[in-house]
Amino acid sequence: MKIDNYSHLVSPGEIEYIKKTGMTLKGKTANIVTTAAYGSGVSELVGNVLPFFQDFDIETKRINLNMPKDFLDISKKFYEGLSNSLVNITQEDLDFFLSFKPLIREQTSNPCDLLYANDHAALTAIDNKVFKKAIWRCHIDVSHSNPFLWHFLKRYIEKFDVSAFSFPSFSGNLSIPKFSIMPAIDPLSDKNKEIPEEYINSVFEKYNIPRSKPILLQIGRYDVLKDPLGVIEVYQEVAKEYNCILVLAGGEASDDPASHSVYKQVLEKAQEVPGVHVLLLDQNDLEINALQRGSTIVIQKSIRESFGLAITEALWKKKPVVASETGGIPLQIIEGLTGLFSVSNVTCVQQIKRLLKNPKLGEDLGLGGYEHVKENFLITRHVRDLMLMFSRVLETEV
Repeated sequence: MKIDNYSHLVSPGEIEYIKKTGMTLKGKTANIVTTAAYGSGVSELVGNVLPFFQDFDIETKRINLNMPKDFLDISKKFYEGLSNSLVNITQEDLDFFLSFKPLIREQTSNPCDLLYANDHAALTAIDNKVFKKAIWRCHIDVSHSNPFLWHFLKRYIEKFDVSAFSFPSFSGNLSIPKFSIMPAIDPLSDKNKEIPEEYINSVFEKYNIPRSKPILLQIGRYDVLKDPLGVIEVYQEVAKEYNCILVLAGGEASDDPASHSVYKQVLEKAQEVPGVHVLLLDQNDLEINALQRGSTIVIQKSIRESFGLAITEALWKKKPVVASETGGIPLQIIEGLTGLFSVSNVTCVQQIKRLLKNPKLGEDLGLGGYEHVKENFLITRHVRDLMLMFSRVLETEV
Protein backbone atom coordinates (compact mmCIF):
# COMPACT_ATOMS: atom_id res chain seq x y z
CA MET A 1 0.00 0.00 0.00
CA LYS A 2 1.12 3.59 -0.60
CA ILE A 3 1.24 4.30 3.13
CA ASP A 4 4.03 1.71 3.53
CA ASN A 5 6.34 3.96 1.48
CA TYR A 6 6.50 6.30 4.49
CA SER A 7 7.57 3.71 7.06
CA HIS A 8 11.10 5.21 7.25
CA LEU A 9 9.64 8.55 8.35
CA VAL A 10 7.07 7.53 10.99
CA SER A 11 6.71 4.75 13.54
CA PRO A 12 5.26 1.31 12.67
CA GLY A 13 2.46 2.00 15.14
CA GLU A 14 1.44 5.12 13.20
CA ILE A 15 1.30 3.18 9.93
CA GLU A 16 -0.82 0.43 11.50
CA TYR A 17 -3.20 2.95 13.06
CA ILE A 18 -3.77 4.59 9.66
CA LYS A 19 -4.40 1.20 8.07
CA LYS A 20 -6.85 0.21 10.81
CA THR A 21 -8.79 3.47 10.46
CA GLY A 22 -8.74 3.29 6.66
CA MET A 23 -10.21 -0.20 6.65
CA THR A 24 -13.28 1.03 8.57
CA LEU A 25 -14.04 3.30 5.60
CA LYS A 26 -13.71 0.60 2.93
CA GLY A 27 -16.50 0.85 0.36
CA LYS A 28 -17.59 4.34 1.40
CA THR A 29 -18.05 7.07 -1.21
CA ALA A 30 -17.00 10.70 -0.88
CA ASN A 31 -17.35 13.81 -3.04
CA ILE A 32 -14.45 16.22 -2.43
CA VAL A 33 -15.36 19.68 -3.74
CA THR A 34 -12.81 22.43 -4.48
CA THR A 35 -12.70 25.52 -6.69
CA ALA A 36 -9.14 25.24 -8.02
CA ALA A 37 -7.95 22.31 -10.10
CA TYR A 38 -4.37 23.55 -9.72
CA GLY A 39 -2.22 26.37 -8.44
CA SER A 40 -3.41 26.61 -4.84
CA GLY A 41 -2.47 24.98 -1.56
CA VAL A 42 -5.95 23.50 -1.25
CA SER A 43 -5.80 21.81 -4.65
CA GLU A 44 -2.39 20.38 -3.76
CA LEU A 45 -3.59 19.08 -0.38
CA VAL A 46 -6.56 17.35 -1.97
CA GLY A 47 -4.49 15.87 -4.77
CA ASN A 48 -1.94 14.50 -2.31
CA VAL A 49 -4.42 12.63 -0.08
CA LEU A 50 -6.66 11.08 -2.75
CA PRO A 51 -4.31 8.14 -3.56
CA PHE A 52 -4.32 7.12 0.11
CA PHE A 53 -8.11 6.96 0.20
CA GLN A 54 -8.21 4.98 -3.03
CA ASP A 55 -5.71 2.53 -1.49
CA PHE A 56 -8.34 1.67 1.12
CA ASP A 57 -11.12 1.27 -1.48
CA ILE A 58 -12.74 4.55 -0.45
CA GLU A 59 -14.37 5.74 -3.65
CA THR A 60 -13.49 9.43 -3.85
CA LYS A 61 -14.72 11.74 -6.57
CA ARG A 62 -12.89 15.05 -6.83
CA ILE A 63 -15.15 17.82 -8.07
CA ASN A 64 -13.34 20.95 -9.21
CA LEU A 65 -16.11 23.51 -9.63
CA ASN A 66 -16.08 24.89 -13.17
CA MET A 67 -17.19 28.45 -12.51
CA PRO A 68 -17.16 31.67 -14.57
CA LYS A 69 -14.82 34.57 -13.84
CA ASP A 70 -17.58 36.58 -12.15
CA PHE A 71 -18.00 33.90 -9.51
CA LEU A 72 -14.24 33.60 -8.96
CA ASP A 73 -14.08 37.38 -8.48
CA ILE A 74 -16.77 37.40 -5.79
CA SER A 75 -15.24 34.31 -4.20
CA LYS A 76 -11.89 36.15 -3.95
CA LYS A 77 -13.66 39.11 -2.34
CA PHE A 78 -15.27 36.75 0.17
CA TYR A 79 -11.86 35.23 0.88
CA GLU A 80 -10.56 38.69 1.72
CA GLY A 81 -13.67 39.42 3.83
CA LEU A 82 -13.24 36.20 5.79
CA SER A 83 -9.63 37.11 6.51
CA ASN A 84 -10.20 40.79 7.32
CA SER A 85 -13.19 42.35 9.08
CA LEU A 86 -12.57 45.72 7.37
CA VAL A 87 -13.29 44.45 3.83
CA ASN A 88 -16.58 45.94 2.64
CA ILE A 89 -19.22 43.33 1.79
CA THR A 90 -22.64 44.43 0.53
CA GLN A 91 -26.03 42.75 0.23
CA GLU A 92 -25.55 42.87 -3.53
CA ASP A 93 -22.38 40.79 -3.10
CA LEU A 94 -24.30 38.15 -1.13
CA ASP A 95 -27.13 38.03 -3.67
CA PHE A 96 -24.65 37.73 -6.52
CA PHE A 97 -22.88 34.84 -4.77
CA LEU A 98 -26.20 33.03 -4.34
CA SER A 99 -27.10 33.51 -8.00
CA PHE A 100 -24.54 30.78 -8.81
CA LYS A 101 -26.22 28.26 -6.52
CA PRO A 102 -27.97 26.35 -9.37
CA LEU A 103 -24.66 25.94 -11.21
CA ILE A 104 -22.98 24.54 -8.11
CA ARG A 105 -25.95 22.24 -7.46
CA GLU A 106 -25.66 20.92 -11.02
CA GLN A 107 -21.96 20.08 -10.55
CA THR A 108 -22.36 18.41 -7.15
CA SER A 109 -25.35 16.16 -7.82
CA ASN A 110 -23.44 12.86 -7.64
CA PRO A 111 -24.82 10.75 -4.71
CA CYS A 112 -22.30 9.82 -1.99
CA ASP A 113 -21.90 8.88 1.65
CA LEU A 114 -19.86 11.99 2.47
CA LEU A 115 -19.67 15.51 1.08
CA TYR A 116 -16.32 17.17 1.86
CA ALA A 117 -16.62 20.81 0.77
CA ASN A 118 -13.53 23.00 0.84
CA ASP A 119 -13.87 26.67 1.75
CA HIS A 120 -16.70 29.14 1.18
CA ALA A 121 -17.06 28.79 -2.59
CA ALA A 122 -18.42 25.26 -2.21
CA LEU A 123 -20.77 26.02 0.69
CA THR A 124 -24.07 26.00 -1.19
CA ALA A 125 -23.42 22.39 -2.25
CA ILE A 126 -24.92 21.54 1.15
CA ASP A 127 -28.40 22.16 -0.27
CA ASN A 128 -27.90 19.34 -2.78
CA LYS A 129 -29.25 16.53 -0.59
CA VAL A 130 -27.45 13.64 -2.28
CA PHE A 131 -25.20 12.65 0.65
CA LYS A 132 -25.56 11.07 4.08
CA LYS A 133 -23.09 13.27 5.97
CA ALA A 134 -21.25 16.52 5.21
CA ILE A 135 -18.03 18.22 6.36
CA TRP A 136 -17.10 21.84 5.69
CA ARG A 137 -13.31 22.32 5.58
CA CYS A 138 -12.09 25.90 6.04
CA HIS A 139 -8.46 26.51 5.12
CA ILE A 140 -8.18 30.13 6.25
CA ASP A 141 -8.26 31.96 9.58
CA VAL A 142 -11.80 33.35 9.92
CA SER A 143 -11.47 34.54 13.51
CA HIS A 144 -11.42 38.18 12.36
CA SER A 145 -13.88 37.97 9.47
CA ASN A 146 -16.36 40.59 8.31
CA PRO A 147 -19.34 40.09 10.70
CA PHE A 148 -21.94 40.70 7.98
CA LEU A 149 -20.33 38.11 5.69
CA TRP A 150 -19.83 35.57 8.48
CA HIS A 151 -23.46 35.85 9.60
CA PHE A 152 -24.55 35.16 6.03
CA LEU A 153 -22.23 32.17 5.50
CA LYS A 154 -23.06 30.66 8.91
CA ARG A 155 -26.55 29.82 7.62
CA TYR A 156 -24.94 27.39 5.19
CA ILE A 157 -22.00 26.25 7.35
CA GLU A 158 -24.30 25.15 10.16
CA LYS A 159 -26.20 22.86 7.79
CA PHE A 160 -23.07 20.67 7.71
CA ASP A 161 -22.60 17.93 10.29
CA VAL A 162 -19.16 19.16 11.32
CA SER A 163 -16.55 21.76 10.38
CA ALA A 164 -12.77 21.49 10.20
CA PHE A 165 -10.15 24.21 10.63
CA SER A 166 -6.36 24.20 10.47
CA PHE A 167 -6.13 25.28 14.11
CA PRO A 168 -8.74 25.84 16.85
CA SER A 169 -8.12 29.60 17.03
CA PHE A 170 -8.77 29.94 13.26
CA SER A 171 -12.48 29.17 13.60
CA GLY A 172 -15.50 31.40 13.97
CA ASN A 173 -18.50 31.01 16.25
CA LEU A 174 -20.45 27.92 15.12
CA SER A 175 -23.06 25.62 16.67
CA ILE A 176 -21.76 22.51 14.90
CA PRO A 177 -18.75 20.43 16.10
CA LYS A 178 -15.28 21.53 15.00
CA PHE A 179 -12.26 19.41 14.12
CA SER A 180 -8.71 20.73 14.01
CA ILE A 181 -6.61 19.38 11.12
CA MET A 182 -3.35 21.07 10.17
CA PRO A 183 -2.23 20.81 6.51
CA ALA A 184 0.91 18.88 5.60
CA ILE A 185 3.33 18.15 2.77
CA ASP A 186 4.14 14.91 0.99
CA PRO A 187 7.90 14.37 1.49
CA LEU A 188 8.00 11.87 -1.38
CA SER A 189 6.30 14.09 -3.96
CA ASP A 190 8.18 15.73 -6.83
CA LYS A 191 8.08 19.01 -4.95
CA ASN A 192 9.71 17.65 -1.80
CA LYS A 193 11.72 14.51 -2.57
CA GLU A 194 15.50 14.44 -2.63
CA ILE A 195 16.88 15.39 -6.05
CA PRO A 196 20.42 15.27 -7.50
CA GLU A 197 22.63 18.34 -7.25
CA GLU A 198 23.16 18.07 -11.02
CA TYR A 199 19.45 18.63 -11.61
CA ILE A 200 19.40 21.60 -9.24
CA ASN A 201 22.27 23.16 -11.17
CA SER A 202 20.51 22.52 -14.48
CA VAL A 203 17.38 24.37 -13.34
CA PHE A 204 19.39 27.43 -12.28
CA GLU A 205 21.28 27.33 -15.56
CA LYS A 206 18.01 27.07 -17.49
CA TYR A 207 16.82 30.37 -15.99
CA ASN A 208 20.26 32.02 -16.13
CA ILE A 209 20.48 32.35 -12.35
CA PRO A 210 24.09 32.20 -11.11
CA ARG A 211 24.66 30.22 -7.92
CA SER A 212 27.89 32.06 -7.12
CA LYS A 213 25.95 34.63 -5.05
CA PRO A 214 23.49 34.25 -2.14
CA ILE A 215 19.99 33.62 -3.49
CA LEU A 216 16.85 34.97 -1.85
CA LEU A 217 13.69 33.14 -2.91
CA GLN A 218 9.97 33.61 -2.56
CA ILE A 219 7.72 30.87 -3.92
CA GLY A 220 4.00 31.49 -4.30
CA ARG A 221 1.28 32.26 -6.77
CA TYR A 222 1.22 35.82 -8.05
CA ASP A 223 -1.19 37.42 -5.61
CA VAL A 224 -1.13 40.87 -3.99
CA LEU A 225 -1.62 39.14 -0.63
CA LYS A 226 1.79 37.47 -1.10
CA ASP A 227 3.28 40.99 -1.49
CA PRO A 228 5.74 40.19 -4.29
CA LEU A 229 6.28 43.91 -4.97
CA GLY A 230 7.19 44.36 -1.31
CA VAL A 231 9.72 41.54 -1.63
CA ILE A 232 11.42 43.42 -4.46
CA GLU A 233 11.58 46.54 -2.27
CA VAL A 234 13.17 44.50 0.52
CA TYR A 235 15.71 43.07 -1.91
CA GLN A 236 16.67 46.54 -3.11
CA GLU A 237 17.64 47.47 0.45
CA VAL A 238 19.51 44.22 1.11
CA ALA A 239 21.39 44.52 -2.20
CA LYS A 240 22.87 47.85 -1.11
CA GLU A 241 25.03 45.91 1.37
CA TYR A 242 25.12 42.34 0.02
CA ASN A 243 25.81 41.17 -3.53
CA CYS A 244 22.89 38.77 -3.86
CA ILE A 245 20.06 37.67 -6.17
CA LEU A 246 16.29 37.60 -5.76
CA VAL A 247 14.12 34.93 -7.36
CA LEU A 248 10.33 35.22 -7.39
CA ALA A 249 8.76 32.02 -8.67
CA GLY A 250 5.22 30.74 -8.85
CA GLY A 251 2.17 30.22 -10.98
CA GLU A 252 -1.31 31.50 -11.66
CA ALA A 253 -4.09 29.77 -9.71
CA SER A 254 -7.13 28.60 -11.66
CA ASP A 255 -9.47 30.13 -9.04
CA ASP A 256 -7.85 33.60 -9.10
CA PRO A 257 -8.29 35.54 -12.36
CA ALA A 258 -6.31 38.50 -10.97
CA SER A 259 -3.08 36.48 -10.68
CA HIS A 260 -2.03 37.16 -14.29
CA SER A 261 -2.35 40.91 -13.75
CA VAL A 262 -0.21 40.69 -10.60
CA TYR A 263 2.39 38.67 -12.50
CA LYS A 264 2.64 41.39 -15.15
CA GLN A 265 3.07 44.09 -12.48
CA VAL A 266 5.86 42.11 -10.83
CA LEU A 267 7.57 41.52 -14.16
CA GLU A 268 7.44 45.22 -14.97
CA LYS A 269 8.86 46.21 -11.58
CA ALA A 270 11.61 43.59 -11.80
CA GLN A 271 12.86 45.01 -15.08
CA GLU A 272 13.81 48.16 -13.16
CA VAL A 273 15.85 46.30 -10.53
CA PRO A 274 19.06 44.42 -11.47
CA GLY A 275 19.40 40.97 -9.95
CA VAL A 276 15.70 40.11 -9.81
CA HIS A 277 14.47 36.99 -11.63
CA VAL A 278 10.72 36.47 -12.10
CA LEU A 279 9.68 32.95 -13.09
CA LEU A 280 6.31 31.53 -14.11
CA LEU A 281 6.31 27.86 -13.12
CA ASP A 282 2.79 26.53 -13.52
CA GLN A 283 2.63 23.02 -12.02
CA ASN A 284 6.36 22.42 -12.35
CA ASP A 285 6.99 20.81 -8.97
CA LEU A 286 10.46 19.47 -9.71
CA GLU A 287 11.73 22.91 -10.67
CA ILE A 288 10.20 24.46 -7.54
CA ASN A 289 11.96 21.76 -5.52
CA ALA A 290 15.26 22.60 -7.20
CA LEU A 291 14.86 26.34 -6.63
CA GLN A 292 14.10 25.82 -2.94
CA ARG A 293 17.05 23.47 -2.44
CA GLY A 294 19.41 25.79 -4.32
CA SER A 295 18.41 28.96 -2.49
CA THR A 296 20.20 30.56 0.46
CA ILE A 297 17.23 32.14 2.26
CA VAL A 298 13.50 31.64 1.68
CA ILE A 299 11.13 34.58 2.17
CA GLN A 300 7.36 34.52 2.67
CA LYS A 301 6.26 38.14 2.98
CA SER A 302 2.53 37.49 2.91
CA ILE A 303 0.09 40.18 4.01
CA ARG A 304 -2.42 37.41 4.72
CA GLU A 305 -1.91 33.68 4.45
CA SER A 306 -3.93 30.50 4.79
CA PHE A 307 -1.46 27.98 6.16
CA GLY A 308 1.64 28.66 4.10
CA LEU A 309 2.72 25.30 2.69
CA ALA A 310 5.57 26.98 0.81
CA ILE A 311 7.12 27.57 4.22
CA THR A 312 6.60 23.92 5.20
CA GLU A 313 8.38 22.88 2.01
CA ALA A 314 11.33 25.18 2.66
CA LEU A 315 11.67 24.05 6.28
CA TRP A 316 11.66 20.41 5.13
CA LYS A 317 14.61 21.27 2.89
CA LYS A 318 16.47 22.75 5.89
CA LYS A 319 16.32 26.30 4.58
CA PRO A 320 16.30 29.37 6.84
CA VAL A 321 12.99 31.20 6.44
CA VAL A 322 12.04 34.84 7.03
CA ALA A 323 8.25 35.15 7.08
CA SER A 324 5.31 37.29 8.12
CA GLU A 325 3.46 36.42 11.32
CA THR A 326 0.09 35.70 9.73
CA GLY A 327 -2.27 32.77 9.10
CA GLY A 328 -0.68 29.37 9.75
CA ILE A 329 2.88 30.68 9.63
CA PRO A 330 3.24 31.00 13.46
CA LEU A 331 2.40 27.29 13.73
CA GLN A 332 5.52 26.58 11.67
CA ILE A 333 7.94 29.33 12.61
CA ILE A 334 9.17 29.28 16.19
CA GLU A 335 11.18 32.50 16.42
CA GLY A 336 14.89 31.79 16.61
CA LEU A 337 14.40 28.01 16.51
CA THR A 338 12.79 27.16 13.16
CA GLY A 339 12.85 30.55 11.42
CA LEU A 340 12.60 34.32 11.81
CA PHE A 341 9.60 36.65 11.71
CA SER A 342 9.32 40.01 9.98
CA VAL A 343 6.53 42.54 10.56
CA SER A 344 7.54 45.16 7.99
CA ASN A 345 9.91 45.84 5.13
CA VAL A 346 12.43 47.17 7.64
CA THR A 347 12.43 44.08 9.86
CA CYS A 348 12.45 41.80 6.81
CA VAL A 349 15.61 43.54 5.58
CA GLN A 350 17.17 43.25 9.04
CA GLN A 351 16.43 39.54 9.36
CA ILE A 352 17.79 38.74 5.90
CA LYS A 353 20.99 40.69 6.60
CA ARG A 354 21.29 38.86 9.92
CA LEU A 355 21.23 35.51 8.10
CA LEU A 356 23.61 36.62 5.36
CA LYS A 357 26.05 37.81 8.02
CA ASN A 358 25.74 34.61 10.08
CA PRO A 359 25.42 31.47 7.90
CA LYS A 360 25.68 29.24 11.01
CA LEU A 361 22.42 30.73 12.29
CA GLY A 362 20.80 29.78 8.98
CA GLU A 363 22.06 26.20 9.29
CA ASP A 364 20.73 25.90 12.84
CA LEU A 365 17.31 27.30 11.86
CA GLY A 366 17.20 24.94 8.89
CA LEU A 367 17.81 21.88 11.04
CA GLY A 368 15.24 23.06 13.59
CA GLY A 369 12.69 23.62 10.84
CA TYR A 370 13.28 20.19 9.34
CA GLU A 371 12.69 18.44 12.67
CA HIS A 372 9.57 20.53 13.31
CA VAL A 373 8.08 19.52 9.96
CA LYS A 374 9.01 15.87 10.41
CA GLU A 375 7.23 15.83 13.76
CA ASN A 376 4.11 17.79 12.80
CA PHE A 377 3.55 18.47 9.10
CA LEU A 378 4.03 15.29 7.06
CA ILE A 379 1.24 13.78 4.99
CA THR A 380 0.98 10.65 7.14
CA ARG A 381 -0.35 12.74 10.04
CA HIS A 382 -2.70 14.59 7.69
CA VAL A 383 -4.10 11.36 6.25
CA ARG A 384 -4.52 9.93 9.76
CA ASP A 385 -6.45 13.02 10.92
CA LEU A 386 -8.69 13.06 7.85
CA MET A 387 -9.51 9.36 8.06
CA LEU A 388 -10.25 9.63 11.76
CA MET A 389 -12.59 12.56 11.13
CA PHE A 390 -14.31 10.76 8.25
CA SER A 391 -14.78 7.61 10.34
CA ARG A 392 -16.26 9.55 13.24
CA VAL A 393 -18.66 11.48 11.05
CA LEU A 394 -19.73 8.35 9.16
CA GLU A 395 -19.83 6.40 12.46
CA THR A 396 -17.51 3.64 11.25
CA GLU A 397 -14.88 4.23 13.96
CA VAL A 398 -13.88 1.10 15.89
